[in-house]
Amino acid sequence: MSATWAPEVLDLFLELAAIPSPSGEEAQVAARVGAYLRDLGLEAESDEAGNVLSRLEPHGSGEGEPLFLCAHMDTVPPTTSIEPVVHDDGYVRNDAGTILGADNKAAVAVMLEAARLVLAEGRSHPGLELLFTVKEETGLLGAFAFDETRLRSKRGFVYDSSGPIGNVVRA
Repeated sequence: MSATWAPEVLDLFLELAAIPSPSGEEAQVAARVGAYLRDLGLEAESDEAGNVLSRLEPHGSGEGEPLFLCAHMDTVPPTTSIEPVVHDDGYVRNDAGTILGADNKAAVAVMLEAARLVLAEGRSHPGLELLFTVKEETGLLGAFAFDETRLRSKRGFVYDSSGPIGNVVRA
């Protein structure tokens, strides 16, 4: 993960990456995500599975269709502690020699920072929904458990793919 991001989102990513959250043990990350959203003045609703949903109500002209953004909060199990460090080459690595957790905490950090910027800058938008799911690494169990009728948006982006950067996965 390159350290060319804004310092705020990099700091948030480092904080999230340092929290172990293997599938089924995402509660601490979910609590941090919820606290961050509440600090922005947003509600953060959790469902029985542990997924977190938050909404930015339409603002300004509100033209267009509302969108949802989705990322998962779990990682594969680390084998030792997680010590994310920005190295001289500008990349973040785990100095403890196990997983970093960039899949998918990088997307979680970016979604939270995007919400902060939209609100701080008073940007016009038709409504945004942020969905943070659990247990993706063990078979999308959080996504399957989520009641999609809770979403107002008909379209969105799910940030997780193993394909080349720039490809679009439609199903």
